[in-house]
Amino acid sequence: MSESPSSTSPTASTPPSSSVSSSSAAADRVHLVRRAAAVFVDTVVVAAVGGLLGGAISLTVPPELGTPSASVAVVAVFFAYFVLLEGLRGTTPGKQLFGLRVVRLDGGPCDLRAAAIRNVLRLVDWLPAGYLLGAVLLYVTDDTQRLGDLAAATVVVRADAQ
Repeated sequence: MSESPSSTSPTASTPPSSSVSSSSAAADRVHLVRRAAAVFVDTVVVAAVGGLLGGAISLTVPPELGTPSASVAVVAVFFAYFVLLEGLRGTTPGKQLFGLRVVRLDGGPCDLRAAAIRNVLRLVDWLPAGYLLGAVLLYVTDDTQRLGDLAAATVVVRADAQ
């Protein structure tokens, strides 16, 4: 389903001429199920890479350092995955699979700074239990933004929005 060429909704290839607002982004809101599925895919990828790295560290580092080192490595993989992929490409494999993209509210591409802000706050979105705050914010904000999106002035949109 495509909109008229005069739409101000951001696309994967052409940023809008004006900012993304609740009125222009309403047609491009992303359902919670779609975002949750993308996060699930990304979490599986991060868990696999982090688990392999953490396991390798645990096997090669003395036991008293192994667990803390492995934990730090897993957290580093988590942040590097989301920050670098969203900051440099505007999407992650999970988001790409489900046709999603992160953009700034003005329609420009997400940069490393915005990606870092939105992903540091991803941990807060998990409070008080299992992404509860993030899910609530997706439903109550005009542009289906979680806390990280609000702080970074970003929004997740359909990559193919026209």
